[in-house]
Amino acid sequence: MTDVPPSASAGRARRWLLIASLALNVFFIGGLVSVASHGFTRPPPTPADRTLEARIDRLTNSLPPQDAALLQTQFRAVEATVERARQASRDAQQNVRVALTAPTFDPDAATQALGALREARERIWIEIHSALVKAAIAMSPEGRERLARWIPSGETGPEQKKRPK
Repeated sequence: MTDVPPSASAGRARRWLLIASLALNVFFIGGLVSVASHGFTRPPPTPADRTLEARIDRLTNSLPPQDAALLQTQFRAVEATVERARQASRDAQQNVRVALTAPTFDPDAATQALGALREARERIWIEIHSALVKAAIAMSPEGRERLARWIPSGETGPEQKKRPK
């Protein structure tokens, strides 16, 4: 049997203890970094509510209180007309579906259905724009300025998409 001097045995034990300690430290530091970085990540953005009512609420919330009240009054005045136009738009959408899924496709029927849908949607916006104009007549200059600058966050139109960044 070989006798190992106590100092050599203690040296080996210290080396293994050092390696084990370093491994545990690396493990715990990795865990801390993971937990810390997880806390700093942003949650995915919630999609904006795209209903007409939500858009009107966002618009009026961006205005001074008196101007917001004027705009709400005008929107309430056209609410029934807008709802009828929305129903006409839904009916026109159904007509487009029927035209597109017909057993024998008729391009003229599809074109007519799509034209009716376009007109129905335009009637909705005509009413909304009419309410905006009527409210703007009595609005403060600040309210009209905010109305002119208002674009819902997260939404871009074709003209914004074309602009270089």
